Amino acid sequence: MAEATERTGADRALKAGHRAMWARGDYPSVAAEIIPGLGRELVDAAGVGPGDRVPDVAAGTGNAAIPAALAGADVVAADLAPELLETGRRPAEQRGARLRRQEADAEALPFATAPSTPCSPASGSWSPRTTRRPPANCSASAGRETPSVC
Repeated sequence: MAEATERTGADRALKAGHRAMWARGDYPSVAAEIIPGLGRELVDAAGVGPGDRVPDVAAGTGNAAIPAALAGADVVAADLAPELLETGRRPAEQRGARLRRQEADAEALPFATAPSTPCSPASGSWSPRTTRRPPANCSASAGRETPSVC
């Protein structure tokens, strides 16, 4: 039991550090300058449209969530750093994108996704532990009912 408690404490410390790092950096500029069109390309490639449920895991400022919402999808933008979600609120509102934002740990999502929903963030990083596999409720194969562009 003591070992599990130590891992839990270490896990909390690791995630707190990563949250602080993402909040302290200038990810909004990186997204705007380096990958500005990637979200739209992912939405188009996945065929996202009205009625699709799209969980954008590690959403950051919404570079994939916003185009998915504009395509008519029901979008939940989730990120470990609420500061990034808040930074993305203004561009989403300016563009007329309606989406839900939720602070969430990608390794333990607090909402259900369909078993066939792939969860692979546009920026390529969803977990502070790069050796970990995506959560059980995310898979590598796309399902038409719930395409994901995370």
